Amino acid sequence: MVADSTFDGFEDLVRRRHELSIKPEIREGYKRMSRGKDPDPDPRPVYERVAALPNKTLLLWGREDRFSPLDGAFLLLSALKDSRLIVFRQPATGCRWSAHLN
Repeated sequence: MVADSTFDGFEDLVRRRHELSIKPEIREGYKRMSRGKDPDPDPRPVYERVAALPNKTLLLWGREDRFSPLDGAFLLLSALKDSRLIVFRQPATGCRWSAHLN
């Protein structure tokens, strides 16, 4: 979801996201998540697993997001070793997880 559909490249962004979303491995992942089953469950708490990630991370969050409250952003920010957080006033739920599109 993109808050402003008037920017250059909007149609291309929507097309690429759609193409990524219909890949078989992505669809299978969605099916597993909806069944609540993970074929390789990691017994560690989620924030412990996140803390083990070596990646630099940019967290993008909507301030008024009701699905993923801002408190979750601060928990991730504190767990991730090399992370930054940008909080948007608008949209409330406009920041989505997505694969690298290039």
